Order: sequence, then C-alpha cells, then structure tokens
Amino acid sequence: MTYRLKLFCGLLFMCLVGCKSVSDRSGGTSLQASDDSSRFQMQVQLKDVHTGRKIATDFSGMSIEYGIESFFNERSLPQAMFVNLLKNLKHGVLRVGGASQENNCWQSSNPKCTKAISEETLKKIFAVAQKSGWSLLMGTSLAINDPQNAVAYTKVLKKMATDYGVELNAVEIGNEPDWAYLYVKGMRDPGYTLADHARETAAYIAALKNDPETKDVRLTGPAVTYKWVDRIGEWIDALGPMKSGLSYVTEHMYHVVPCRACDPNSIVPCAGCTEKCELCELDPKNPISAQKEITYRDLLDRKRTEKVVGDIKPYVVQARARNMPFRMAEMNSVNSCGLFGISDNMASALWTLDIMFRFADLGMTGVNLHNSNGCPYNYIVADINSNSPKVNVNHRNRPPARSPYYGMLMFGQALGDFIVDVSVNQVSPVADAVNRSNVQVYATTPCGTCEYKVFIINKDLKASGVVDIAVPYQSATAEVLVLQGRSLESKESEITYGGGTVDRATGELRRVQPQKITAAAGNVYSVEVPFASAVMVKFPRS
Repeated sequence: MTYRLKLFCGLLFMCLVGCKSVSDRSGGTSLQASDDSSRFQMQVQLKDVHTGRKIATDFSGMSIEYGIESFFNERSLPQAMFVNLLKNLKHGVLRVGGASQENNCWQSSNPKCTKAISEETLKKIFAVAQKSGWSLLMGTSLAINDPQNAVAYTKVLKKMATDYGVELNAVEIGNEPDWAYLYVKGMRDPGYTLADHARETAAYIAALKNDPETKDVRLTGPAVTYKWVDRIGEWIDALGPMKSGLSYVTEHMYHVVPCRACDPNSIVPCAGCTEKCELCELDPKNPISAQKEITYRDLLDRKRTEKVVGDIKPYVVQARARNMPFRMAEMNSVNSCGLFGISDNMASALWTLDIMFRFADLGMTGVNLHNSNGCPYNYIVADINSNSPKVNVNHRNRPPARSPYYGMLMFGQALGDFIVDVSVNQVSPVADAVNRSNVQVYATTPCGTCEYKVFIINKDLKASGVVDIAVPYQSATAEVLVLQGRSLESKESEITYGGGTVDRATGELRRVQPQKITAAAGNVYSVEVPFASAVMVKFPRS
C-alpha cells in the first residue's frame, strides 16, 4: 500500500470515528491506543517554533571502569574498532571512573589504593579520545581523602589532554559516596554523612583551584546514587564558597534495581529476597522491599518510566535553581551489571532512546551509559574472551556493539538540536485510562529555520501502526530511518538501523539507506511504525 493510500484511508477513518486528543505538551508525547489492538493510527502536529531547550552536542556519553583493560587491549577490542564505535555515535563524553576510581589511584601509597593507574593505560585512553573526537571525564579517588594526590593526578591529565589535543571535559571527585559497597569494602565509616562528603569535596576543590596548573580544569561531583540523590541542593549549599569551583553536578541512576541475596559479593543491601536468589525490586528509600520477578517489560513499562523521570526531575530543578548544570554521569537499565534477556535486547535499545530524550527534555546536559567487565548491560562489549564461563556462554559469537547501542545510535541524530513541541491526536482505536499502547513521540530541529526531525518510539508489547505527521512548512520529500528488531527480545544480530548494521569486524556503520517519502496532501506525511521499532523522519525545507 502506498503512503498516499495509507493517508487517504487514515483520513477517511478519522472522519468516521473522530479524533480524541491525547496530549499537547512540551517534549515527548505518549500515544494512547487499545492494548487489545495490533494496529494504531495517530496524528502528530509539529509546532512552528522550537522550545529553546537544546540537546548538547556532547549529551551522549559512555562510562567505563578504570579496571577494564579489555577496552584498551588489542586482543579484546582493537583500538580502531573502539574508535569507530564511538564515532558512529557522533561526539560524546567518555567517562572513566565508577566504583573502580576509589581504589585505583595515581602514585599513592594509601592502603585503600589497591590498584595503580598506569601512564600506559592513560595513553591508551587519550589515544581513543583523540581519534574518536570524544572528550574525557576522568574520575579521581575521594575515599583516600588526599587533595594533593588529586592535584598531582589532574596535572598529569591536563598535560596529556594538551599533548593529545583532547578536551578534558572535567575531573570527577569521588564516586557514589552514599552507596553500601564503600562501607563493605572499608572505604568509608558507616557513619559517613553528606556533610562529611561536602567538607572533603570542598577541600579537593580548594586544592585544585588554588594550584596555578590545575585552577582552570573543570571539576564535577558528587556522583551520588539512591541514598542522597534527593539532597543534591543541600549538598551544593554545603560546599559553601567552594561550590563556585564546580562546573556541573553529577548523579547516577539505574532504571531497575534488583537484589541478589545469595551472592556473597552483592553490594545491594536488600534483605527481602529469598534464599532461592530470586529477584526483588528495590525501593531506594526502603531497601527491604517486596520480591518481584523482573523482565524486559519492566524497562518498557510507561508508568515505571514516568515515575523514574518524575522522581529525578526535582533533583535537576534543585541544581538548576543554584545555576548548576546537571549530568547523569552513570546510568543503565538494571544495576549491578544488568541481566541477560533484559539489558541486552531490542527492548533495551528502545528504552535507551526514550530515556535519553526524556532526560534531555528535563534539561540535563548529558547522560553516560555505564559499561563494566563482561556485563549484560554493556553497550559495547570488549571482553568476549573473559575467562568466566557464564560470560563466555552469554557473549559467545556476538559482536562488540550490542542491542542497546542501537538506541544511542539513533539518539545521535538529535545531538545539538533544539526540542520542538508536538501535539498528538489519536484516531484509532479509541483509548481509555486502562487500555493504552506505549508509543512516544519527540521532535527536534537544529535551528528555527532548519529541518525538523520526528522520532517515534514504539515500545508497545504487540502493536504496530501508522502515524500521520503534519509539518509547518513545505518539504519536497522526507527521509525515514527505521530502527527495528524482529521482536522486543531480539539481540543485535536481528536488529537493523536504516536497513544497515554495525560491522562486527570493523565497528563501522554500513549499508544505511533511509527511505524517501512524499506528502500525500498539503504537508502531511504518513509513516508506517512497525512493531519493536523506532522511526526517525527528517523533513528538509524546500
């Protein structure tokens, strides 16, 4: 069926059934449809001006641990491939830190420093940044409480940034001071408070800003997660005059937080799980919470997503009220490494794309998706030769670019753009409060007179449909780029991006061919939205 015929049928059905307004708000808009139907039809109206909220050109980011040598080991991941995988995502921020930054130190004799950061490793990190065009967010240990060590390390980082021609985005002071593993591993006293942390951070800022060689280096923190996330404003205020030394603040978030009670190495303080090691959902404010099985549906659940975003919004507001930009410097689908079958499929790719748009709409300056050693949630897997039998089984014969990577890939199309308000009307089927589909719509533009882009993310568990898009200007043709999996459980081998894929041998994006469509009537375009897909439509100005 041609796009013209689809549009005619859609308009005829609309005249017979009528339209029901679903939403008219800034940023993304949810489309509502009957959960019993396998088809939906929607209308999208683009506003003729953008909101003024800009998605930073370096909004996208990845986060890796200091201990992951495999990312810089030619046998595990050739440097050229890693560079290509980053370049596919456009410009971004590569964060090196995480839990490892507290015990990986630069030339320190402190007993808490169980591993040394080598100059050779730093050279490899800076070489990747240089060749990919990405900037670096480098973590330094706060657990050792040694400001002069941070000054010495920052001097090394600054010199390397100059030598390699790399942007040093910032130095991050410490990692997750409010999380239990710091107590379990003896890094912190159990009575450690937010005031203690602010005092130590202020001492680091003072040392770094008072040294003539490091005074111009951007600094960030506190990298808190769960326990203190809602106190970010209080933390900024507690820094006193030293808060002026921070360039932005960081927090961490994981969409689903399970506990593994039978794992002796578990860092999640949940006592509510059974001895069978079944999963439970962890409420950050109530670690002992009800047992609950977790599936990929939890990633896609609209209510869960809206709650997560709603909970985080006040933290961003607290920071911005103090003129402090906010970056989610570590984030992923499921904490503590993720879960196979949830964090590594098409569902996770759609979740990634949606949550990045939602956080951009909140006013965040960026998001770093975390990667760790052999983890299911990795966007790029560099350690497929790991000695762990479990890791080998689940990673065997799979390429480095995993399913969620494709969500980041499509989001790259919006970097540097302004968010455009959209209005959505539902044509069919008629929705109610109970029966809803799960489709999200966003729109962006590089400037007030530039082309518009519309992103339609279909997270519904079974539906596909047609979306009619009305553009506020003349456009001879539009380009349609489809990210699609065979199902929501598809791994990367069953996912295509514009008909192409990421080459498993080189990391290059190959055979991407957007479709061309024309308007059937006026400036209205009819676009097919398959099941388990996201669609980007670009409207060049005539």
